[in-house]
Amino acid sequence: MRRALILFFLLPLAQRLAAQAIDTLDTRDSAVRIVLFADRSWRYISDPSVHASDDIFTEYWDTVSVHSYRALPDSVLHLPVTLTLVDSASIFVMPCDAYLGSQYGPRHRRMHAGVDMPYPTGTPVRAAFDGQVRFASYNSGGYGFLVVVRHLNGLETYYGHLSRFNCSVGDWVRAGDVIAYGGSTGRSTGPHLHFETRYMSQPFDPCWIIDFEKKQLREEEFCLKKEYLNRGAAYRNYVKTGNPIAPEMTVAYHTVRRGDTLSGIAKKYHTSVSSLCRLNGIRETTVLQLGKRLKVR
Repeated sequence: MRRALILFFLLPLAQRLAAQAIDTLDTRDSAVRIVLFADRSWRYISDPSVHASDDIFTEYWDTVSVHSYRALPDSVLHLPVTLTLVDSASIFVMPCDAYLGSQYGPRHRRMHAGVDMPYPTGTPVRAAFDGQVRFASYNSGGYGFLVVVRHLNGLETYYGHLSRFNCSVGDWVRAGDVIAYGGSTGRSTGPHLHFETRYMSQPFDPCWIIDFEKKQLREEEFCLKKEYLNRGAAYRNYVKTGNPIAPEMTVAYHTVRRGDTLSGIAKKYHTSVSSLCRLNGIRETTVLQLGKRLKVR
């Protein structure tokens, strides 16, 4: 009975209010329990205490840096990878009940690494999937008050421009739990939720996995391919042309100026030094010549 009560409080708030847990049953998977309710219904639920020691919640677990995989070599990012988004023990919930405003992709000479949904200040922002809060703090780089949740499949979801938090680093949250409240902090021109999906700190268009019009997932599983991490790889391009990468974004160059370094150029174009070296047939120790054009993608 005690376990039933503990697992009951790990359910999303709406379900806790609608039912009373009376017992739990073990399954063949030690991380999954069956919760029985007084109304004779039941559901699977994952036990976060079992997942606490999983590699996904220990390796590159940085509660200070917004992007915890920044130092990860390109060779470690093995793609394609299939991500299970929901299963019998987990669900998806829209982060907020709002329409899609600004979309993913280059915007005003900056990379807009997520989507924006106009949303009034003070309205609840919910966790999209089950997971553990890795970051919950103010970010001076533009996000304002930001929450980052890491999920069991390695995916991370970012919730930016918040007005205040309803969670702390290390909290286990369920899909649908209120983790914060909408706002307009950071680099923002009005109240809205900035929402990102990242894998190993690499952003990709959330529209690849979420149909924002229907407010539901496109599929229960998603195959993340390397080309989806390209700066111009927006889902809308795929719908229009069958190619996720916009033609004007397939190749880009940077002209070397005084003071440029490979690391500085890589940071500017959201890529890595090793990737620049590979694209241009140079080494990390190569002296950059003024006026030389470097391929950056």
